[in-house]
Amino acid sequence: MSLQTKHRNLSTEQVIKNHNARMEAFAQAERDAQAERDRRNTEAGERYRAGLEAKREAERQKMEAAIDTRIEPEKTRIRREWLANHPDKSDAAFEQVWQSHLRPNVVENLERAEGEAAMSRKRASGNYRV
Repeated sequence: MSLQTKHRNLSTEQVIKNHNARMEAFAQAERDAQAERDRRNTEAGERYRAGLEAKREAERQKMEAAIDTRIEPEKTRIRREWLANHPDKSDAAFEQVWQSHLRPNVVENLERAEGEAAMSRKRASGNYRV
């Protein structure tokens, strides 16, 4: 049976329904494919952002380690002094105080001293006017 004969045997309404059903199936397949592309793009973006965050965290830890190395002599001095002044406290108690209060002050003093040293070098070079 040819397609034309087949269509002649169907009512116009049925032909339109069949066509609309095929078009809806096609449209649904396109929506599904777009949803899958969107999901993949979202996942790729999340992986990229996670990678950036991991990289930033690694850089932050590297900077913190460099700072800790530079302030270690000062920390040792402060630890000895603090433990001498607080004989009832443990080294763990010092570490807690160090992280929350003392370290930020030492880092701030170090940054200030480095800034002042840089300004002194600029002034001494003659290429900078205050």
